[in-house]
Amino acid sequence: MRLKRFRLLCTKKKRKVEEKAHKLADMVKARDAKLKELLAKNGTLEKNISTMYNTAKRQIDHQRSLLDQQQIRIQQLEQQLNNNSSSNNKNSSSTPGQQPEEQPALEA
Repeated sequence: MRLKRFRLLCTKKKRKVEEKAHKLADMVKARDAKLKELLAKNGTLEKNISTMYNTAKRQIDHQRSLLDQQQIRIQQLEQQLNNNSSSNNKNSSSTPGQQPEEQPALEA
């Protein structure tokens, strides 16, 4: 009688342990699936961030290039203005009483 009871108790405990093991295995499978999903999302996010960074870098480089071109154009216009001003000063000082010629407007 005791042996039968002991076997029954062992069988119940074994069943509970097996159920718990199955639940834990299911949890591990679910977490593995979630990990796989998150790793895929992480890869997508890293790719998107990289693409955004490269796009922003190209845009910044382009804007710097445009700024450099505009600065060169400003320097050219300033030089032209200085040349015209010095030319006007020479004209007005070499012929007293004569009105200096009007200079054409500079285009931007």
